[in-house]
Amino acid sequence: MRRAWIAEDGARAWVSYVAKKGSPSYPLSSEVFVGGLPQGFSMSFQAFRLPRTSASFDAPPEDVAVGPEGDTAAAFLSHSRKQYVFRNTTASGVVAGFLSPLAAGKERAGVLIGFPNGIYWEEARHFGRTSLITFSDFIEETSVGWFGQDAMVAIGLTYTKHDVGWGAWRIAAPPDREDVSLIRVARLEADRAPQFFELAIGVTDFAEGGGIAIGDDESFGVVLWAQRFPHKSQVRFAVIQDGLLFEKASFDLPTEASCRVSSPMFAQRALRFLASAHCSDGSAYLFGMDWFWPLPGKVASLPAVAINEDGSIGLALWTEEDGQNGDYLIQTRTLVW
Repeated sequence: MRRAWIAEDGARAWVSYVAKKGSPSYPLSSEVFVGGLPQGFSMSFQAFRLPRTSASFDAPPEDVAVGPEGDTAAAFLSHSRKQYVFRNTTASGVVAGFLSPLAAGKERAGVLIGFPNGIYWEEARHFGRTSLITFSDFIEETSVGWFGQDAMVAIGLTYTKHDVGWGAWRIAAPPDREDVSLIRVARLEADRAPQFFELAIGVTDFAEGGGIAIGDDESFGVVLWAQRFPHKSQVRFAVIQDGLLFEKASFDLPTEASCRVSSPMFAQRALRFLASAHCSDGSAYLFGMDWFWPLPGKVASLPAVAINEDGSIGLALWTEEDGQNGDYLIQTRTLVW
């Protein structure tokens, strides 16, 4: 499973996934469910489609992030190419780089890219009826390669309903502060200087994944990341509230395996988030602000999660290995608050 999306009223859902059958794999597939949440999959491997637009990509996408209305998207294509969609309008990305967090808003879509010398923000903005124009710029720069390829790594990018971007990235212990690692957050708005927030967390062996989610009024948000210890992995998150960034809580995962964490999916009205973690031993977890739940069975990859705007319905999907015959099963769970 790759990503999941739920319409605000819960009456439409969308899921993307990749199926592997020998080599090479099938391209990214998707299914749209109208009238409710998914109860099963056709697995017909038809041409990729978005929830609410017929726009197509120049090449089969490898990953796609979908905006809240279902008609805006940011996509990675092959060979580090990117493409952005707003309704039936598309624009190509101009900056190459590592696979980094994608995000889509109401009329904008973008990507945050970590380079050895800084953090780059690329965004496609909608102008008029037919124009989608791409902009890009460094939002933080430093000495080239002062701590190797992983000196600055993008954690996540998100958009509010009013298309204000928020980005988060992590910084390995810098030369002038060798006793700390940093989580840095920036409010990103067109034609304005970024507004920065910083959290020092001690020297950290970061694990893969994480993300950021912000409420539409920007008064509350969550930054999520994971770290490795010799005998455990830990999920940690910080809160953005009242103009401050501070660490809120952490969860110790009951495994010695290395783990990857998803981006948090945020319920704008309920101040509730839903996220997942997957570990190399096949264990996986769902968690929120003050709870976490181990998933049964041996899970093949990071579960996809989504939550609607008022926080009343959540969706989790994952691929489970069937130990008896070597097949895979897609499991779905609906969470109700």
